[in-house]
Amino acid sequence: MSVNQGSIELTVVRNPGGKFDRWDASSGGKNCVPSACAVTVQHGNSGQVSITISDPHGPTTGPQKVTFASSPLQLPPMPKPEIHHVSGGGTANLSFLDHNWDAGTIKYTLQFNNAPQIDPIIQNTGGGPGVQQNFLPTTAGAFALDLAIAFVVGIVVALIVRRLASR
Repeated sequence: MSVNQGSIELTVVRNPGGKFDRWDASSGGKNCVPSACAVTVQHGNSGQVSITISDPHGPTTGPQKVTFASSPLQLPPMPKPEIHHVSGGGTANLSFLDHNWDAGTIKYTLQFNNAPQIDPIIQNTGGGPGVQQNFLPTTAGAFALDLAIAFVVGIVVALIVRRLASR
């Protein structure tokens, strides 16, 4: 197993009055539109994603400083949680890990203080490394299936014990 490193660099562009105007962005050293910036996690790997904010003409403190919100990452509903270990809320540096279990595009939303949200992309190619699985069912259907299997096994064991006891 290896870990892909992916990064997005966001730069705050301010208007002549010093207010936030727009985002400039790059990923992997290439300029991109913030809503189309993509990090690709290669097949069989997990991904360490880092996103940084640069505000060269902005204040270093105060109400106009641009940082990630305290809950900086909003993810679409997924059957399995791909993203975990999110850190950096309230700062200019955000990082998280991507399991990359399933192939597909994850269009997530980044939330900020003093700037509008953006929706960059993670392109998973799938086959990410496994992790220790939780033995508990994670959905009502899985729980019902586990319960039915346990019931059938219980009946079979009871019949075997009854037959052995009658000899």
